[in-house]
Amino acid sequence: MRVFITGITGTLGQAVSKLLLNDPKVHIFGYSKDEKRQAEMPKHERLTPILGCIRDQRRVIESSRNCD
Repeated sequence: MRVFITGITGTLGQAVSKLLLNDPKVHIFGYSKDEKRQAEMPKHERLTPILGCIRDQRRVIESSRNCD
């Protein structure tokens, strides 16, 4: 299962991603505009960070295209 999370660097986004990464079938695509906080996030083979602004509708749609 592929999950798209906006605001992955925020408090809620981080909590949800930690919870979901307990399931080995889940791959997370984390969307955030905060490049510094993305770089500070723990690396995980099932977590793909995506840099972008939520106001860029085209980029959000493009980034979430293959997610469930």
